[in-house]
Parts: sequence; C-alpha cells; structure tokens
Amino acid sequence: MVRKRSDDSEDKSDEDQLYVEEAAHKWGESVECPHCPVDEAEVMTFRSAVSLLVRYQMVRMFELSDRFRLTLWTFDRLLEAALPRVHALLSAAFDGLGVPSSFYASSWFLTLFASDLRDEEDASERIFDVFLSKGWKAIHRIGLVLMDAAFANDDLGHVETCDANDLLMIKLKCLPGIVISELGVGEVLQRSEESYG
Repeated sequence: MVRKRSDDSEDKSDEDQLYVEEAAHKWGESVECPHCPVDEAEVMTFRSAVSLLVRYQMVRMFELSDRFRLTLWTFDRLLEAALPRVHALLSAAFDGLGVPSSFYASSWFLTLFASDLRDEEDASERIFDVFLSKGWKAIHRIGLVLMDAAFANDDLGHVETCDANDLLMIKLKCLPGIVISELGVGEVLQRSEESYG
C-alpha cells in the first residue's frame, strides 16, 4: 500500500509506483525459473527496497527533480534557522559565492549517510532504522547535529584565504565520518531528538 503525501504528488507517486512495480514484475519473471533456486532473503530484500522507493518517494530523489531540490532547499532553510552562524560562514566562503548544501549534503539524502559511513556499518544501520521510523525529518535533524558538532568549537570568522576555503571543503565532505567517530552514533541520534525533535 502506498501512502500519498498530498494531491500535488499523487500523479508522480502513481508513476513511481507503476515504474517500480514494472521493474519488480520483470525481476520476478527472471527468478521464476523452475531450475533456479530462490533465496527467500534476497526476495524479501528486493521487496523491501521496492517498498522504500515507493513509500518515501526515493525514485524522485535520484532524478534532478523538484523533490531533490526541495529537500536540499529545506535543509538550507533549517540550517539558516537553527545554526545561523554556520549558515553565515558557508554563505561567506569563496568570496561570498558560498557553499551550497548540494555540495556536501546530497549524499546524505541520496544514501541516508551510508556512502559517508562506509567504515561505520553500525552507524549506517542505526541511521537507517531511525529513517524507517521517522522519515526524512530524521535525516534533516541528523544533518543539523553533524553541522552543529563540526562547527561548534571553530572560530566562525570569515573564510578569507584559499587554504581556509580548501580546509572547509574537505571538512564538509568528511563531516559525517568525523563527527560520528568522535561522538558516536548514539550521541548523534540522541542530540537529533533532543535538539530538533
């Protein structure tokens, strides 16, 4: 069963469901060979993935669509409201050109932090569990906690030199791994609920 979020997304959600169901049907035909053993765990994993793609409209996240841009825009606005000093620093970087959230946060929303936490399998699993129970809000909240923790002790003056800009970019790209290895995933999840939940 697919939950619809609003009337505006009804048509796109139906398209997503049809597209995913067609792919599932084709996959089902390919494994219905009487001579081929079927791994029930693999079938369950595939069906779970299909359900996620439809329920959370994740198909739209992998297109350069309004859904993806809206998610990043929402994160920018939340960052601006919750952590204005960090937002100001990112906006002032590179001589005022700024660092868009698409640079550092795209992978957070596309892979639910999994690509940034390859060495932290337990952390990825716990974040995924929270996502399943809380939805996209959890990913936004975790992102805010990561930004807050990463820039809490920094002097948030102006980023004026090329070296400072380079260091900022490296820090932003490695942010989830750095913060979670320092604080632990339990602390990050707890802060996300306490501070932004």
